[in-house]
Amino acid sequence: MYRLVLPLLVAPITAGCTSVRIDSPSSEVRLEHRWGVLSVVVDGPTTSHVAEIQGLGITSTPMGWSVGITRQSWASLGPECRLVIWVSEAEHLEAARRLQASTNGVCVVSPNTH
Repeated sequence: MYRLVLPLLVAPITAGCTSVRIDSPSSEVRLEHRWGVLSVVVDGPTTSHVAEIQGLGITSTPMGWSVGITRQSWASLGPECRLVIWVSEAEHLEAARRLQASTNGVCVVSPNTH
């Protein structure tokens, strides 16, 4: 009996839904919604990208595997970034952008302030 019921209970968890938002340095924003098991792979560190992932089910990201509910923000930064400032409050974004404009090698990441 349990062998028949267990797959029915596990199926909704593994076939979840995931939303991925990816921001590139050229201000291009890509938003994707996927069903099922999702795997996010960064091809190479030559360019910078910021991603925000929200999902239910099984998700594989550069930060590892997640089963259940996940919410992650991460950045894949290229060699031009020597110092990374992660801004989580919108009121600090302008000051961080001024520092970025005046100093080479500074990258500002602001996933929650769009």
